[in-house]
Amino acid sequence: WLDGGWVAKENRGQDLDMPEVARIARKNQPGIIIVDRTIHGPYENYQTPEQQVPDALLPYPWETCMSMGNSWSYVSTDTYKSTNKLIHLLCDIVAKGGNFLLNVGPDAEGNLPYTALLRMKEIGQWMHVNGEAIYGTRPIYPFTYGKFRFTQKDNKVYAIFLLDEQESPVPDTYWFDGKGMNLKTGKIKVLGSKKKASLCREADGRYRIDFQNAFETPHAVVFEMRKR
Repeated sequence: WLDGGWVAKENRGQDLDMPEVARIARKNQPGIIIVDRTIHGPYENYQTPEQQVPDALLPYPWETCMSMGNSWSYVSTDTYKSTNKLIHLLCDIVAKGGNFLLNVGPDAEGNLPYTALLRMKEIGQWMHVNGEAIYGTRPIYPFTYGKFRFTQKDNKVYAIFLLDEQESPVPDTYWFDGKGMNLKTGKIKVLGSKKKASLCREADGRYRIDFQNAFETPHAVVFEMRKR
């Protein structure tokens, strides 16, 4: 991984001869990935929106790079994003076809802050249940709809419903605009739950999910559907 394409004479008055640096790097490591930030160049593999998530899909490979707190480096008084917020960011980014680089700064002894470790543990617990809706997936239109985020893999479509902080009660029905998804209706799987939900297609092309039970996983619940 080479992060340096953004250092350019026309950008900051610095000239490192990035084309030559990229040539040498790729000669010695053909599989290297080079990020050019927002300075388009011939050696750019992807771009990295920093501390933000694009509003829609981008027409090129991208990755949101974001700090778990407010600072890239260690700050003893830093304020960290909640686990709920971080999982929602992950789902939003993946639904739009991006990768999520999440930064944590170690202290002077090389230790990670307790709060950061707790966030990682809780994210890992959620991923242990719902990771198949994240890993190896691709976007599917409409990508986002209200509190839903959508991903797909093979013939499966995942509808990820983002829960508010501490939300556990659940309404009976959810609607989303799935025109073009061509989903099978009937019983559908709820990841991490033994209970089933039902998927119905409305006359206007929208889909309705009926789920009469309380959510068993926090932060976001994933409904697994299948294409026809």
